[in-house]
Amino acid sequence: MASNRKLTDFFRPAAALSIKRPRSLDSSDDTIIVAQPADQSPGSLNSNTVSRRSRLHEAGTESEHVDKGAPDLRSSPIDQPSSSQSLPSHGNQRIVKNGKTIIRSSDDEESDLDSLDDLNDLLAPQRPPVGADRHLDQNSSTLKVRSRSRRQENSSSIAPSVTPNYKFSLDSLVERTVEDVASEAGVAEARAILGPASMRSQRQSGEQTGHTTPGMSRGGEHAQTQLIASVMNESAEDGHYNRILHAIERTDALYSEKGWYFFEDGPTSETEKYNTFPIKTIHSDAWRGVLNDPASMQQSFLSGFVRDMAPMIPLPDEMMLWILEELSFEPRIDLRQAYISTCKSCEAQMQSLLQPPRIRKLFQNLGATSEAVDLTQKAIPRSRKAHGLQEYDWSRTVSVITLLGTSADYLTTEAREQTICILARLSLDPSVVDDGNVLVAIEDALTLLIGAVPEREVEDSLSRVGRILVSFVQDPPMRYRLICSLPAFPSRHHTFRRRLALTYFFNDDLNYLTKPLDSLLRLPDIITYLLRPSFCISKDTNYSELAALISILDIGIDDGACPSTTSRTIEEEDDFNSDVDELARSVKRIFTSIVDTGASHMPRTVAKEVLERVHYRLVYAVRTKEKAKKSIFDSGTLSSREGSDAFARFFSKSKNQSGGVESG
Repeated sequence: MASNRKLTDFFRPAAALSIKRPRSLDSSDDTIIVAQPADQSPGSLNSNTVSRRSRLHEAGTESEHVDKGAPDLRSSPIDQPSSSQSLPSHGNQRIVKNGKTIIRSSDDEESDLDSLDDLNDLLAPQRPPVGADRHLDQNSSTLKVRSRSRRQENSSSIAPSVTPNYKFSLDSLVERTVEDVASEAGVAEARAILGPASMRSQRQSGEQTGHTTPGMSRGGEHAQTQLIASVMNESAEDGHYNRILHAIERTDALYSEKGWYFFEDGPTSETEKYNTFPIKTIHSDAWRGVLNDPASMQQSFLSGFVRDMAPMIPLPDEMMLWILEELSFEPRIDLRQAYISTCKSCEAQMQSLLQPPRIRKLFQNLGATSEAVDLTQKAIPRSRKAHGLQEYDWSRTVSVITLLGTSADYLTTEAREQTICILARLSLDPSVVDDGNVLVAIEDALTLLIGAVPEREVEDSLSRVGRILVSFVQDPPMRYRLICSLPAFPSRHHTFRRRLALTYFFNDDLNYLTKPLDSLLRLPDIITYLLRPSFCISKDTNYSELAALISILDIGIDDGACPSTTSRTIEEEDDFNSDVDELARSVKRIFTSIVDTGASHMPRTVAKEVLERVHYRLVYAVRTKEKAKKSIFDSGTLSSREGSDAFARFFSKSKNQSGGVESG
């Protein structure tokens, strides 16, 4: 059996050199000494590759330097490294002592990191020898020739490729583009022909009927149907046109929300139209010294000096008119607010200056059309313009609305009524609806204006305003938006809102504008009115108008006008609750008659949601008490308290019977 090996025998270098520990070194030193010829430099081992045969021969010649007790390891696998291995280079860890190369241990305290090789030198790209490029070029050319010959051999056995036939080609795309251009030209021509005719038909139908109901025909959609028929391709397959029309009628795809525009192209953004300050009309030296210079004039308004001094030293009317004009053009918000404060302090002058023509001029300076401020003109619905995400500057519009609201107390009756009607018209503009600041300003101004009507003139003044608003718009969705813009409190505003809603619902019955509050609403009248054919669901039903009318009815019903708690009797309360139940069943009848599957017809889906909401509000909010439940003991009805007492009597009777049986 072979003797045990030393640990150092397993770490012999690649070259078959003898490895031994010199006796001259201290036994505690773990330095490895590599013996080599003296004429060979220490780093020469790293640059030569030793073959296996030479290593074996050299190991045989120097075997005399190996200890006698060490085993012969020349035949071991460690002593036969592969030819691809080379000697490691550790020149920075070698030292020479007594003509011999000594490799220091890695944990030697005398080692220094500065002696390590530079990392940039180790990572630098190595260039091939000079003759390597020529050799590689010859090899690559040989490979190319071989691969080309192989491809030629393989291509002879492969079938010829077939050119794919694509569904869309460049020719087909060009042909489709030409057809699209021709179709767009036809649509534009048809719209030019049908546009004025459809507008005239809508205007005539509005003037003749004065009101639209859910069952009436829609001239706008009829014109769009004719438009589709005019642009349909004559070469289309048979029945294609009819299938398109049936799909449009089934999904109501031609419906688009109507609108009426107070501003034709939004509020004006013009800020350079400044009127010349009327300095010549100021005869007071005190005002002239302050207002002569533009910088000092602005500072006087901003500091509140003009506002405080105007009641004591009145300003000329020309200067007050200049301030009103500047509200529509001044870009600075702080200056506009200072102008409003100054006008509020000059009540007597503002009462004489803020007349109906001046109020109309204020809105026209903002960009309003002449039809928008003319109270005799009716609103003709039209398709909403696709203004996208365009943002308008509504700050000057808000300033004018704020001025009219703060001036409500000293406006004349005619000026106040006209301002209420103009602000109600302004709330119908779709671009205004998209901006919450303008809607809040309109509601606040209407609250001040309606509240400023003297108590002795409330009925007459608000009834005149109601007649103007009734004749102004006929479209139910637009009427619903107008009612929503009116303030719902306090009580005077709430009553006017309900009266206008019932007038709209009952086909412009103007008597509801002046009816007393106690007799304003009769639920049997509403139940009878819902039985009209216009509320019967058919294929011609306009669900958007139906939803708007039911929502207007919901506002008119409010709390149901139940008799007060102190004066009503039990019989009156029961009759009222019975009427509420009957009305709820009428609303539910309309709800169940609408067949809506999926969300393919959004106006129909919205109409069903409105009907369901009104039904639940009638059952759970308008009733004075919870609806009585059916009794399980008899054909009558029981309240919750009576039902619990009946159960108690039933179980007590059962206990008594069981006790008598046991005692017997």
